[in-house]
Amino acid sequence: MSLTRLAVQRPITTLMSSLVLVMLGGVSLSQLAVDLMPDIQNPSVSVITIYEGAGPDEAEKQITRPIEQNLSSVSGIENILSSSMEGSSTVRLQFQWGTDLNLAINEVRDSLNKLRNKLPDGAEDPYIRHFDVADRPILYLGLNSDLDPITLTRLTENQIIPQFEQLEGVARVRMRGAIEREIQINLDRSKLESLNMGVNEVINALKQENINQPAGNYEEGNLNLHIRSQGEFTSLDQIENTVVREQAGATVHVRDIAEVVDGEKERTELTRMNGQPGILLYVYKQSGANTISVSDQVQKQVERANKSIPDVNLTIRVDNSEYIRQSIANIQEAALYGMGLAILVLIVFLRSFRSMLVIGVCMPLSVLATFTLIYFQGFTLNIISFGGLALGVGMLVDNSIVVLESIFRKREDGLDPKTAAIEGTEEVSSAITASTLTT
Repeated sequence: MSLTRLAVQRPITTLMSSLVLVMLGGVSLSQLAVDLMPDIQNPSVSVITIYEGAGPDEAEKQITRPIEQNLSSVSGIENILSSSMEGSSTVRLQFQWGTDLNLAINEVRDSLNKLRNKLPDGAEDPYIRHFDVADRPILYLGLNSDLDPITLTRLTENQIIPQFEQLEGVARVRMRGAIEREIQINLDRSKLESLNMGVNEVINALKQENINQPAGNYEEGNLNLHIRSQGEFTSLDQIENTVVREQAGATVHVRDIAEVVDGEKERTELTRMNGQPGILLYVYKQSGANTISVSDQVQKQVERANKSIPDVNLTIRVDNSEYIRQSIANIQEAALYGMGLAILVLIVFLRSFRSMLVIGVCMPLSVLATFTLIYFQGFTLNIISFGGLALGVGMLVDNSIVVLESIFRKREDGLDPKTAAIEGTEEVSSAITASTLTT
């Protein structure tokens, strides 16, 4: 039995099936993630190695070529592109489409681990970078305060950022423009020369004192305790009192040859908001999370943070979800206008309210059924999927008009409604299927 005959001869079954599709579509629509673009992974990774002080030729010979030769055996590679420049080497691996990048990255990492000992001593360990279209901030938050910069940085790291990272759908929050604390030991060159002492001797003394290490185990009955020796510096006095050298009854401390200052790291970037220094926070969402939902949660958390922490002013500087909302709203509006105009055209040309009602019901039913497929396939609602839905609605209207015209012609030939519906639909089903598949 064909689908057309089943639908006409079993109206109750058809009605219940349609209601099930409507319910599934409604539930799926409420669970679908919304984003600007579909999640498309570019099958490529880059291996970057920093080699300070090396020229382009040296970086190519000692870094780039060995990495290329070592990674050429990784499965799934389509081509390898590399560039060597002052102080760095970049090797880009382009994989075949459909390659599991997680497995490929693990294979690349294993190959690099075998190569590390063969690289020059001055080169840093190679690291892998994978560009993901979805791996970009969805919100930029601005933070300024009358607090001193270091206190503001600590407050942001210990209190504000953890509150945002606990939100559902938030992957991480990065901080830019903050002033970091730095303990500076300013050596007195003249005193070092008078004591015939080198800088490395001071560095080694500080390293030996500023360390945590295991100190064994303590067992008593069923009790087993791991003991650690806590030797890290916790105050400036401990640094100043560190013994650098003991010679002929004389002890040289750090305070004797240097000034210890609780200072700030040298700033390489500056963030200003409304002319005042501040901190910029980048909020990243988890893969597959609903951008609009995450943005709404972050906005609520911004309001809570401003109320609970009166010393800071936290504002949303850039919200990429607004562009997504506007783009999707425009597409939805265009689709609704299209459906409305299609119904109006049907009324004018077919001059039948019943025919208009049939097509008017088919359009939302088909769209809701499509939402079910989108959800179970793991896709998102974005401008591409909405554009496809709008195109599908237009094709649906065209096909519906062809089917209705065929049914009307059968009715004019004297057939009863059920027979006319079956024969009229089956007569054009092959043609409209072929035209739809080739569009």
